[in-house]
Amino acid sequence: MVGLLILLQKLLNFKEFSLILLLYIIGVLRNYRNMITYQVESFRECLEELKEILTNHYNEVEDGINKVEFNPDYETYMKYEELGILTLITVRDDKTLIGYYLSLEIPMLNSKHILHSLEIGFFIVPSYRKSSIGLNLLKFTESVLKELGVQKMFASSKASHPCDKLYIRFGMELYNLQYIKTIGI
Repeated sequence: MVGLLILLQKLLNFKEFSLILLLYIIGVLRNYRNMITYQVESFRECLEELKEILTNHYNEVEDGINKVEFNPDYETYMKYEELGILTLITVRDDKTLIGYYLSLEIPMLNSKHILHSLEIGFFIVPSYRKSSIGLNLLKFTESVLKELGVQKMFASSKASHPCDKLYIRFGMELYNLQYIKTIGI
């Protein structure tokens, strides 16, 4: 990088070079300040931290069609994790949780030789959405799921809060339309 800066200094006048150097330094500082990381984490170990973001996710996407009390079964999540069929992938800005992808990995019932991933939740804190963080989280998730032997990755979004453009950009294809009818509560 230093060699490139020396070359630019020779090719450009002082004002142009100074502007490029300043932009480079700002970019380095911005990346240093915002240490975005993607990792697999334990649902059990992250539970207290997850509760707020799960609640925010639910409150944002649930609408009048299926509005029921938010009452997650954390014990079952942890049992699934113990069974090795629940994967939590988080994205953090430094140490702050800013998003997650949560999935179940189970064999397809009609094709038991195919292990597939069913997305349970995918959420990025709103202030981080106008970036590539969501796409990068999907890419990281795909690499983790491949290591687990997953062959098909299923994801969904609420009709009132579609993620279809992101999913298509990621390389997914429209596969299923789902409908709901409340028949008792």
